[in-house]
Amino acid sequence: MEIKTHMLKSSPNEILFQTEVDGQSIEYALNHSWHSMQRSKQRGISREQIAIVTEYGTCMHGQGLTYYVLGRKDVPKALQKQASKFENTIVIIGENGSQIVTCYRNRNPFQWIKHKPKEFSRRQVA
Repeated sequence: MEIKTHMLKSSPNEILFQTEVDGQSIEYALNHSWHSMQRSKQRGISREQIAIVTEYGTCMHGQGLTYYVLGRKDVPKALQKQASKFENTIVIIGENGSQIVTCYRNRNPFQWIKHKPKEFSRRQVA
């Protein structure tokens, strides 16, 4: 089974992908939330970087969210010269699978995510 994913196009609020699995292609889109758009601009993470992280990064699940982490070893060979731009980047996708919640960089992203609690804490106000 061979899986190929590539970005078709991106607009300010949406990134469109196409995935090919054994000759069949599937198109899907990731939409920026207002928060993720603001944070990606503040942190200097472009739509192309987000696309690369979701294509090549390690997928982890926790707290009802999907975390895509592009560690140092996950950077594709074609992008090794620009590895510092992509490595240690985390993209968080919401429960519906198409909404980008936020994105950021962390020196040790895998450790960071593993130490997060399994679920969000829900405090009750008395």
